[in-house]
Amino acid sequence: MNARAGGMVFSSPLGGGTESLRYTSTPGPFYVKEAPTVNFIIRKHIFLDLINSVIDVYPGEEIVLCGEIIHNLKKQILYDPSVIVYHHRRSLFIPHLKQVWNYGLVKGSLVNNYFKYVRVIFFIPSFFLLFLILGGVSLIYSPHFIEFYLFTITIYLLVTLFFSLKIFLSDYNFHLTTLIFLGIISTHLIYGLSFMIGIFRINKGT
Repeated sequence: MNARAGGMVFSSPLGGGTESLRYTSTPGPFYVKEAPTVNFIIRKHIFLDLINSVIDVYPGEEIVLCGEIIHNLKKQILYDPSVIVYHHRRSLFIPHLKQVWNYGLVKGSLVNNYFKYVRVIFFIPSFFLLFLILGGVSLIYSPHFIEFYLFTITIYLLVTLFFSLKIFLSDYNFHLTTLIFLGIISTHLIYGLSFMIGIFRINKGT
């Protein structure tokens, strides 16, 4: 069940963001800005043209590869959900969060050298984490801020609960719903922290 919960966290629009389409069935096909290279079909001559751009960027090569295809070659990437590849999901919480941690480190490490390929959505969990930390500290000096601070956290928890309950209404499994609720929150916090650390890593893209 924990592995199933980990997959559901990624498949939720709140937990997986724009990448959630990789983990669930969606109507299509349609064009995307980024796709995972593990399930990626590319023409050989295009790959050979771009290999020097991505060979030193692993993991995280998909961000640069897709960026090069779209921005430099002016081509498009087609996502077809009818092509299904099965992967074992990592269990909540430790294996799942280790994977999330690596995702954050990789995407953060690309900010300095490949900023034009880094999307705004990558920063959002870090902004939220900073809000929690700095907002909590600011309460010492500005007690009036507490209403806005608590209101924002309450809205976040309610939205997370809403997406978790959507799973409950389709499965009627309270334990699974609880795992997903906690999994989404921990995914945001761990990713937000690792992304910020990744920005300041010395060896970018390693």
